[in-house]
Amino acid sequence: MEKLRNIVPGDNSRPTEIPPGDSNIAYYGRWDRSDPGYYHSYWGGAYLKVRFTGTSVKINLNKSTSLLVNIDNTGDKLFHNVNGTVNLTPDELLPGTHSIKVAAQYDEMELVFQGLILDPEAETLAPLISQNKIVEFIGDSITTGADNPNGDGDAFAWLASDLLGVEHTQISDPGIALVDGYGSSPSGMETAYFKLKTPNYTTTNSDWDHSTYTPAAIVVNLGSNDHYSNIDPALFQSRYIVFLTNLRGKYPDAEIFGLRLFNGWFETEVQNAVEARIVAGDAKVHYVDTAGWLQGYGTTTTVDYVQKSTGFSVHPSRLGHSKAAKQLVPILKPYLNLPFTQQQYP
Repeated sequence: MEKLRNIVPGDNSRPTEIPPGDSNIAYYGRWDRSDPGYYHSYWGGAYLKVRFTGTSVKINLNKSTSLLVNIDNTGDKLFHNVNGTVNLTPDELLPGTHSIKVAAQYDEMELVFQGLILDPEAETLAPLISQNKIVEFIGDSITTGADNPNGDGDAFAWLASDLLGVEHTQISDPGIALVDGYGSSPSGMETAYFKLKTPNYTTTNSDWDHSTYTPAAIVVNLGSNDHYSNIDPALFQSRYIVFLTNLRGKYPDAEIFGLRLFNGWFETEVQNAVEARIVAGDAKVHYVDTAGWLQGYGTTTTVDYVQKSTGFSVHPSRLGHSKAAKQLVPILKPYLNLPFTQQQYP
């Protein structure tokens, strides 16, 4: 497929405009690409990646948002509450080839992406790895990195993926429960997961096309908001089994991991649900015992959880997310069969 560019013939002084449909841009997460003029991301942490030449890059946005931007793997930089044409390189880059990753900071910070602007005669380049593996994380505010400065970018899901050298998606939303009718979201993840948009879209929300990408692994971290809603543990367990079954129906070959909640809620029920699927013949579903990963839940002195003036929080701190990511990586890695060169992307 030929790369799309918008250059005036014979004019070497005009910036190079790169539209959303440029074939060298890789998209991760749930994006609506039905309008060629802009691509709209849904669910927090959705991102795009591309390599480019030149010394500068700008992004065109059609909605106010907050961005996490990582150029040349130098770390995430937050661009807060930006819109329109945004200069992502206020400090000019050295001439050469660069990489960029642009993400939505948080669950309601969607990207309405209208393209990039590069230097005159600059261009985008194909990724060094064209088929990078994807790990999908399904969760609530914990998986979105709530109460941390970079939001999704501080979450264990993001950090573990970076450590593994894989791509990822964060299908997570604050307040959401597993079971419909519980939690603060209009629907539980048992329904919302199968939709293009988050539960915040209560009127028009089409089904997600699960053939768009195929995760190599899926990590489920759900139950906190079911707990807050006083669900019957037996009901939670039965619906967890159904959810795992429905995930398997969409992704027959994915390795699926059910995490014990970091603070231990529904430990027995999650483990029982995973065991039920194994007994049913699913050899690619696994229970992850997170006991001991984080310390001090429910205390006002712990450094592993966010401290609030209103009391203790269920949300891990930056340190807590980092600890959880480092514990999760060696569990996932044997199932991903990663080549050494995986670390070199993009």
